[in-house]
Amino acid sequence: MHGKDTRLNPHIKGTEVYELGAYNGPAANRVWNYVAVGYGHDQLWWKEFFGTLAAGDYHGPVCIEVEDPLMPNNLIAIRKSAAFLHETMLK
Repeated sequence: MHGKDTRLNPHIKGTEVYELGAYNGPAANRVWNYVAVGYGHDQLWWKEFFGTLAAGDYHGPVCIEVEDPLMPNNLIAIRKSAAFLHETMLK
């Protein structure tokens, strides 16, 4: 299972659900962007997500995937994502 998060841009939200263009435009001009895990959906959302996986008997790994345009240092983004997921799974 991939641990990957997205965030809607509030000033654009509601204009489109899907981006039709390439994912290489400025982050501020996009309806949504990939973000480090926890910077899009909150802990409650992720807890419900993991609860659904467990209910389906999935207890395997979570592979963190980061494409956050506002966090160009992927190592920092991965560390922040891992800490968020670890905290979320413990509670």
